Amino acid sequence: MRVPNSVVLPVGTHIDCCNGKEVEEKKRDIMTKIQAMLEERKTNLAHLVANLEDSEESEFYMDQWDRLKEMENSTLTILNLMPVNCTDYQDIKKLETTILEHVKNEEIFPNIIQMLPPVYKKVEAAIVDIAQSEDTPEHGMMDLSILLSELSRRDHLAKLDRELLQDILRYLHRIGLILWYEEIKQLEGTVFLRPAFLITMFKTLIRYGLVQQLENISVDILVGEHATIRDQASWVWMFKSKAMLCQAAMRALLKHQLYSESMKDIFEEMVGHKSQKGKLFILLQHFEICLEVRNMEELNPGAREFVPGKPWEGLLDCGAAHYLFPTYLNRSEEVSEMWGGDHPEDLQVRTYFSPEIPEGFFQRLMVKACSFYSAHWVAKVTCLLICSGKPLLIKENNQKAYSYIELRCRKPGKITEFQLAWDFIMAIISIIQKLSEDWPGLHMSVKAPCRTNGCPAEFVWPDVDGKSTVTKEEIKTCGLCGHLFQTELLLPKVPNEREMPQPPARSSAPHYYVTSYGTTTFGPSSINVNRQSILDN
Repeated sequence: MRVPNSVVLPVGTHIDCCNGKEVEEKKRDIMTKIQAMLEERKTNLAHLVANLEDSEESEFYMDQWDRLKEMENSTLTILNLMPVNCTDYQDIKKLETTILEHVKNEEIFPNIIQMLPPVYKKVEAAIVDIAQSEDTPEHGMMDLSILLSELSRRDHLAKLDRELLQDILRYLHRIGLILWYEEIKQLEGTVFLRPAFLITMFKTLIRYGLVQQLENISVDILVGEHATIRDQASWVWMFKSKAMLCQAAMRALLKHQLYSESMKDIFEEMVGHKSQKGKLFILLQHFEICLEVRNMEELNPGAREFVPGKPWEGLLDCGAAHYLFPTYLNRSEEVSEMWGGDHPEDLQVRTYFSPEIPEGFFQRLMVKACSFYSAHWVAKVTCLLICSGKPLLIKENNQKAYSYIELRCRKPGKITEFQLAWDFIMAIISIIQKLSEDWPGLHMSVKAPCRTNGCPAEFVWPDVDGKSTVTKEEIKTCGLCGHLFQTELLLPKVPNEREMPQPPARSSAPHYYVTSYGTTTFGPSSINVNRQSILDN
């Protein structure tokens, strides 16, 4: 829905594993789910627009409102699913023919027929000629200025200027002939004349059997990267348990791939080094194939001096870089084992989202949190952090009309430990609040569930500004079940007394109120008065 007038052709593979009836059933089921998903996305988009319009400061969000309205007005065409037997060459050719037929269909692609200036075709032909030339390196990367110089040497393109070339490159990028990422500052001066090369690079890290690839890195590569066999074992373990690779592991893995394909000359350019990222790392992060995690916990002795009023930038080597691969996050056993299960006495806070938790939000939260707390365990929808020996569990529940991120930590055993516990929770909530600003119209609220088992009530947090305690009450009373709780078990309040105040206990002894008309009782027992005289003796 982010691409105007986009067209999607669903393709169902492996039909050789199903009979004809199963193929038709699966086809109907997939198309039904696609339509339901589209309707849900449209509904959620409408909610985001409404949230912005209802905001007290809606005039400050006009740009975001315009972008959401553009997305709301975008059209998306879903073609009929095409089943394909990948073991049958004729089926693959049939798929190719079908795609070409759809592309040439003016009703589906109304802009397919367009008149381009003759210079576009001339530049396109010249670039194809350069890409196929033996003088062009196998990787096909070329500096934009050099490409302009090469094209200008041709007689029919002698007057070609940089601005016109950029317009043509945008067109060639859209049709997939070349790749030029002008929106990425570090890559705006590089043109990839052979897109297949980048696909090969991506396949080095996004592939089945990546663990085996790590294990197969030669000792010569390890020595060249100042790594040991023990480091290699650590890389494998970290990837299996946390879906993370450190920068050294990725360098070794990519060096192993590039050297085997005789591309030593571009290794540093593609991978980079500690103080500067290479082109491949930039692209991986741009497409969110991996997310960078840096340990910011330790002080950086090489940090630049901070001068008020002047820009300040931290150094890139302020922490060891790791890269989280969200697609590999599928193991939750270690997180559960380290956490040890939920306890009824845990401090528990939930951050609710409406209309939903945005795609990729939880992964970004994990990256930010893991950058501050080096001891962590991560899975697809859970993340466990350790600070000063105290664990904090973060869980995602993205159910329609019940989307929230839950924070849990153990109930402090001492009154002095409440400060650390709530500081830990508030640090994560502040990250959540900051991340939510990237999704205009996203509504967020923070609540603490009632601690009574089975009670659906929740204590709503006021707006948290981080400057003062949320409440001054010592005891909070649930409006549904009537139970009393110490405030520090529900809200970020640290008791000042030496001993934690105890809620007033309910007396189990019965209380009676007797009238001249009989009896009325309060409590678990009752009493019956048969006859009573109200006369004084």
